[in-house]
Amino acid sequence: IIAGVLSLCIMGTNFIGTNVNAADVVASGECGENAVWTLDSEGTFTVSGTGAMTDYRISSSSTDLEGTLTGIDWDGEAPPWFELGDQIVTLNIGEGITSVGNGCFVDCDNLTEVNLPDSLTYLGGYTFMLCDSLEEITIPDNVEKLYGFDFQNCISLKNVVLPESLKY
Repeated sequence: IIAGVLSLCIMGTNFIGTNVNAADVVASGECGENAVWTLDSEGTFTVSGTGAMTDYRISSSSTDLEGTLTGIDWDGEAPPWFELGDQIVTLNIGEGITSVGNGCFVDCDNLTEVNLPDSLTYLGGYTFMLCDSLEEITIPDNVEKLYGFDFQNCISLKNVVLPESLKY
């Protein structure tokens, strides 16, 4: 019996079968026709599914002299996770997602890690605008298009690896 209990503990499982080490999901929803998102208690934002993520269009934004966002005007709806942006630390876009929509991760101040899939072919405009803590990002080889202001006011950004396939 003791050996069985120890093996369960070593595997990170408690007696009711849930993972002791798993972060709790704090928010979730849809972000495309066939795409869903979750944000967990450790700050990991995950997009899974297939196809395109929804576009969220910014009509204007304003910052002060230090680069602090003072306002964003959305042309329609903001991303449903926009108010949770300061909780996002790691972004994992799953294989099967083909585009990250306009304005998806604006003002995610604490975002430090971005993992993009090989299936990605498009990054919409303003995608990572005002992500103050983002220092580096690698754009996958299949991406052919980047639109304007993707990295505007990313004050810590030091390294962007672009694919040879990039046309504009």
